[in-house]
Amino acid sequence: MATPIGFWNVRGMNDTEKARAISNVRVENNFCLVALLETKVKKGNYDFVRRIACGSWEHINNYSKDESGRIWVCWDPVFVAVRMISQSDQYIHAAVKFLPSNMEGYITFIYAKNDKNRRRLLWLDLINLGNSMRDPWCVAGDFNNVLSANEKVGGDVVHPRDTMYFEDCVIKCGITDINASGFFYTWSNKSPGTARIMTRIDRVMVNQAWTSMFPNCGAEFLPSGVSDHSPAKLVWYDFVKKAGPFRFSNAWFHLPGFIDLVTEVWNGRVSMDPMNTLIFKLVELKNRLKPWVKNNVTHLHARVEEAKGELYKVQEMLQVNHSDVTLAEREKMLLQNYGNLARAEYLSLKLKADCDWLSLGDRCTAYFHNSMKERKTRNAIWSLQNSTGSNVTTHQDIAKEFIKYYKSLMGAEDDVVITEDDMQSFDVRNTITDEQTSLLEADVDHDEIKRALFSMGDTKAP
Repeated sequence: MATPIGFWNVRGMNDTEKARAISNVRVENNFCLVALLETKVKKGNYDFVRRIACGSWEHINNYSKDESGRIWVCWDPVFVAVRMISQSDQYIHAAVKFLPSNMEGYITFIYAKNDKNRRRLLWLDLINLGNSMRDPWCVAGDFNNVLSANEKVGGDVVHPRDTMYFEDCVIKCGITDINASGFFYTWSNKSPGTARIMTRIDRVMVNQAWTSMFPNCGAEFLPSGVSDHSPAKLVWYDFVKKAGPFRFSNAWFHLPGFIDLVTEVWNGRVSMDPMNTLIFKLVELKNRLKPWVKNNVTHLHARVEEAKGELYKVQEMLQVNHSDVTLAEREKMLLQNYGNLARAEYLSLKLKADCDWLSLGDRCTAYFHNSMKERKTRNAIWSLQNSTGSNVTTHQDIAKEFIKYYKSLMGAEDDVVITEDDMQSFDVRNTITDEQTSLLEADVDHDEIKRALFSMGDTKAP
């Protein structure tokens, strides 16, 4: 779809050799646009250093807001068109059009201040941008702030007060981390031993509209190289849609014809023993359900809207002919049909979105659609590093690597031998009682199995 985009805190680039090294990273990763942060280049040297790092590419910067030019954005006009909308000393907000598809989104390039009070001004600016943002939006760069305690090792402990304003900003902006691979910790103080501190302060975040427009988009965090920050590489992976496995959904119970179809298959006469009869009927039901699902479940949202429209039309007619018995009966039938379809859509989206905590009364299908897309994107594996250290990115190659890895585990012997002395040295602080041991060793009867199965939720499989 598009060639990659880079975001990198280069930690100064006045050194000519370092500028050339940055150019090499740009070329090696085939960037069509790169945001260079913390350049530390004076305005008078801007053109000279920029040409070394980015050649004759088009460019914008924020020297008008900060004399040190904290943010440079350079791009190849063959692949992208960039229009700056606003800027501050901590961000550049721009519209980016990807050529030749002409698909457009907004990217906010971030280099946050080290001072937490100055960062709070950035969070407020981002919230203001987010309040009016309905288009695809990507917010990326160096945020100089972790989002959670697990994003830092070494140094001072992360307290909730260290993350609360950033968390509030992210929630109010409606952005989340894009599916990412590569280095988890993106900054290091480069100190040896226990003095080393590593954090995840560089990130790529997007809103739901970006995920919808670019579902195959992800980020890779590369080795830091000549900087103390990892470059972030925004990538568009090859996407091949494959047919998913057949899955049963409780939503089908609410659609007309489902119960009749199941009853017909289940009451069919088969001359086999009970177990083979069960297997045969399950296979037959699956084969019969596939075309039924295609005709009745596909485009369910459109059917819900159509049913609602028919219901509203009859209700409008009843405003004029309020004593018409035929219209009243039709309203009753359409209301039942609309209710069944709406409930089926709700249950279907609820299952796909994996939001068991949401109440049944909240039929916010837009929320479910967004949750479903985010979950699908979050769970996707776009890149995998194989045993030789190379990255594979196609679905076929990733599948082969998974199979190859688990095949290597089958039948493999563990060289580790645990002796009785090792067992004695284990620090086991909590042990079960003799009574609990006897319960674990007791035989399991049929009633216990039945109770366990029947206690499961209606949407759960054993």
